[in-house]
Amino acid sequence: MDAYGRSVREQRRLVRVSDRLQAQLASVNQELGKRKAEAEEALEGLKAAQESLVQAEKLASLGALVGGVAHEINTPVGIALSCASHLADATADMRKLFEADDIGVEDFERFMATAVDTTSLILSNCERAANLIRSFKQVAVDRTTSERRCFDLCAYIRETLA
Repeated sequence: MDAYGRSVREQRRLVRVSDRLQAQLASVNQELGKRKAEAEEALEGLKAAQESLVQAEKLASLGALVGGVAHEINTPVGIALSCASHLADATADMRKLFEADDIGVEDFERFMATAVDTTSLILSNCERAANLIRSFKQVAVDRTTSERRCFDLCAYIRETLA
């Protein structure tokens, strides 16, 4: 019985060791589950932050693009507006001279020269603004289609440098 008793004791000891190991394994598994959940939560947070950064970059790029477009269009529009304002002032001055019946030939010639110059500038700058807008629209269309488009490179360079 001695051998049998030792065998039973050894078996009980092994059961206790096994129970202890299973308890440790359960504890480790539980801790691992917590850490996995924390890691997944952190990953989701990082993904959200990344998406937020991508959106911020897109908005920054869009802001820069809009600023550039506004600047490009503002120049010819500003010139046309200044010319129109100058022509309006010259016309008002001419009206005053007309109403006072005090228009001289030099006054009329000066007014006509001003009118011709300013209307020419107004027209050319309005055309420039219209061409810019058309060009911006074409860029938008080109970005949404995969079709190839023919263009005159020399004319494009001249237009860009103008």
